[in-house]
This record gives sequence, structure tokens and C-alpha cells, in this order.
Amino acid sequence: MEGRVEITVPALLYYEVANILLFGRSRPPAGEAAEALGDLFSIPLMVAAPAPDAADVALQVASQHGLSYYDASYVALAETLDCVLITADQRLARRTGATGRVRLLSAARERLP
Repeated sequence: MEGRVEITVPALLYYEVANILLFGRSRPPAGEAAEALGDLFSIPLMVAAPAPDAADVALQVASQHGLSYYDASYVALAETLDCVLITADQRLARRTGATGRVRLLSAARERLP
């Protein structure tokens, strides 16, 4: 599997993207938003269903780092899977940086060959 990665996301991702399409800065027309959401569903992502263990970890992460439960759920998933979370969210990366679990997308790009 050299050169390939498996991307795992919480099911929450789809709801967050749809919300951004509806209420974010750019607010595309409904047809474009539906197409964008359809494109997201066509990406071969591993979707992690909500689980009690991850929910407990998310609560701990949220309270320890002053994050929303939504943001903490991404960090909790990375902890549960023992992997790194790559994000473009600078605030999330800054607040959880000491864990070593979260890296900024811009920093991850710099490490690619």
C-alpha cells in the first residue's frame, strides 16, 4: 500500500460540510451545494460511527483544551485510532499541539516529497 493513505473521518464531517455550504461565507446556490456534497460522498473515506469510548475521549479532550465537542470529536477519533489528525484549523492545532496528535495541513504539506 505504498503511496496510499486511508482517511478516516467522523460521520459528523458530512453534517459540518453541509452546514458550511448552507451558512458559510461563500453560500453557493443550492444546486452547487448539492453537487459539492455529492462530490464529498464520492470520496472513498472510512467513516467512523459514533461510539461510547470515542465520545468519552471527546468530552475529556473538549474540557482539557477548551474545544467544542465537535472539534474534540476529530481529536478523539485520532486518539482512538492512534493516528495523527491533519487539519487546516489553526486554533484547533494550537490548542492541542502539546498532544503531538494534531498537525496543521500547511506543515504536513511541507513534509511531503
